[in-house]
Amino acid sequence: MQLANNENVDERDLAWLWYDSDTNTEDYVRRQYQKAVQRQLAVAFYEPLFAFCEANGVALCGHPMNPDDYGLLAYFHIPGQDIVLKQLLPGHCNALTGPDSTQGKCSSDAARHSGKRRNSNECFGGYGWSLTVSDMKWIMDWLFIRGVNVLHPHAFYYSVRGERSGERPPDVGPHNLWWPHFKRIAEYIKRMCWMNTDSCNSAEVAILTDEYHLSWRAAKPLYQAQIEFNYISEHEVMRSKLDKLEGTMNLGCNRYRVLILPEDYRISAAMSDILLQLQLGGVSILGYMCKIPHLKMCSVATDEGEFVKLVDLNIPRKMLLEPPCSDMRASMLKKGKTTFVMVMNEGQESYEGMIRFPGMISARYEIWDAWNGSIKPADSSIRGDEGISLKLGKRECLVVVIDTEAASIGSTQLDEASRGQDYQYSSISCNEITVPFDQAWMCYGLPCGPVRVKRFGSWAEYAGCENFSGTVRYFNRFHINDLSDQYVLDCGQVGDFMEVRVNKKHVDVRFWEPYEVNITDWLNPGVNLIDILVSNSMANHYEKVGRASGLLTGVRMRRIISNNKKYGGFYES
Repeated sequence: MQLANNENVDERDLAWLWYDSDTNTEDYVRRQYQKAVQRQLAVAFYEPLFAFCEANGVALCGHPMNPDDYGLLAYFHIPGQDIVLKQLLPGHCNALTGPDSTQGKCSSDAARHSGKRRNSNECFGGYGWSLTVSDMKWIMDWLFIRGVNVLHPHAFYYSVRGERSGERPPDVGPHNLWWPHFKRIAEYIKRMCWMNTDSCNSAEVAILTDEYHLSWRAAKPLYQAQIEFNYISEHEVMRSKLDKLEGTMNLGCNRYRVLILPEDYRISAAMSDILLQLQLGGVSILGYMCKIPHLKMCSVATDEGEFVKLVDLNIPRKMLLEPPCSDMRASMLKKGKTTFVMVMNEGQESYEGMIRFPGMISARYEIWDAWNGSIKPADSSIRGDEGISLKLGKRECLVVVIDTEAASIGSTQLDEASRGQDYQYSSISCNEITVPFDQAWMCYGLPCGPVRVKRFGSWAEYAGCENFSGTVRYFNRFHINDLSDQYVLDCGQVGDFMEVRVNKKHVDVRFWEPYEVNITDWLNPGVNLIDILVSNSMANHYEKVGRASGLLTGVRMRRIISNNKKYGGFYES
């Protein structure tokens, strides 16, 4: 009866909880039923738990059951969500479709609109031992671009002995092969979380939610067009302040000019009056795949292309990609007096083009690479300095720092990293020759003993190595005399990741394609020693899957000869 009394459901319609209708009435009734359950859960569980933590000076963190339980996050001091059991995967449609695709924004927007400094995600649990750092990087970037600023990597186990190895694997810490390089991962998390903390995103678009359901259908085309948005609940709309002079709905640091009513949204009488007042105050109310009988001055789009055009008619873009790319994600943040634009390649192919910031004439741009810890001036010699050239491979995320006063931005805010780690290639004309190695490659560390490599391929094909997980060392040497050119070690395909050492000194680690490293700064005239330490997946040992392991397609030393000299990733003539 609570459903009928409190959720605007006629008692005669309760049968639609079990039966289907010809008018889709069951969708509304079942959603209202979920609301009633969630509200009872809040009263009986979350509210007293929150009150206890509040009274005892303890911050309540964690996550509710569903990925779009927006309303329940009000009871968390650190709102959180949980990426688990392969709910999100690179190259899979679930990054943009389905309830799980909303969870990054669910926690960050809940924190944003309630004035909470942090929001979190418990990630990687139950992905299995086949999870790679490459996949972890994609998941982390997926979260960062959506505003998450605390990660709880799942998990660091005391022991994975025996049956323990199957308890929500993998171990992302000491019991995995990437542990010697985990500092690189932790520093990346630190830098990106810093970016998302005490900052305000530039969203002028808000998608309305009833607190128990977040629309992924309305979010998807906005992501693909790099139009920043935030979810906002009915209660938060009621708490917002209308600025009639600016035509904005203000909540916290955000100023919303457009409010989206998503598919299947039903306007209550109370919300109808509020939306009308917002309209009269200059806020554009737009609909996407929904019926809005109470609002006369409301435009409704019925497909993704029409929806994006409708949003563009109401607010100007703050950033534009040329050429457009639906796999790119962007978030513009204001932190102190500095503007940061986080740009992520969420797809599986490289992107090359430019990103424009209309109206930012004579701005000074820097590129911050949080993975490598490098800061460099950007190429802004285009379109009157309104933008920069941009090249992003898969698994890459860069931060564009914009100073509209053209003064020094202050590169000390980002940690420095080892030189040479961010070598990128240009399409300029150059000559390239292959430098021969002195001998056949030797491979050390396999259970079958040292191997002289006659043919590159997976070591899982060697007798006795089918289920071997570990790190093996490939060794060779080569001669060079001219150090004025660039030397790039190209390792083709690798299973799963590699560390390169030249003359016994660490150069870099590569966790994803391209497995190429600029080793110029570590070379000496004459004989040079090279070690490639390749680590495969722990899945071979724990899950007996026989994943391809080692140097799979061969190694090539590329000597790049050009009249243009390369300095730290940028060419000078």
